[in-house]
Amino acid sequence: MRVFKTKAFNRDARKARVTDAELAKSVDRVLTGKIDAHLGAHLVKQRVSQGEGGRTGGHRAIIVHKVGGRIVFVHLFAKSARANLTGEELETYRDLAKFFTDLAPEQVEGLLETKEWIEIDYGKEQAGLSE
Repeated sequence: MRVFKTKAFNRDARKARVTDAELAKSVDRVLTGKIDAHLGAHLVKQRVSQGEGGRTGGHRAIIVHKVGGRIVFVHLFAKSARANLTGEELETYRDLAKFFTDLAPEQVEGLLETKEWIEIDYGKEQAGLSE
C-alpha cells in the first residue's frame, strides 16, 4: 500500500503540526474500516490528531482511497474552523478522486519527481496489517 500527500496538503499539515505518524494512524483506521465519513467516489473524511491532543479538537482530512489502490491525502482543515465541505468543494474533490484513482504508475512517479506528491513512509508491518 502506497500512501501520498499532495504538496498543498503537506504545506497545510506542516502549519498545523500534523505529522506523518499521525497520518499513518489515520491510514490504519481507514484500512480497518474505521472511517469517519464516506463521501462517495473514493473519498473519505477522517479525523486527524495533532499528537498529544488526540483527535478531539484536531483536524479533518479528505482522503482519496480506492480499495486495493493508493491513498492520497488531498485536503486538511481544522475541525474548529468548519464542519464540512461545501457541495461545490465536494464535487471538485470527487472529480479529483476519479483523476487520482485513474493515474498510471508512471504518472504517479512523475508527480513524485516534480514534488507535487510526497510519499508517506507507510508499511504493512507498521500497521500490523497485510496488504
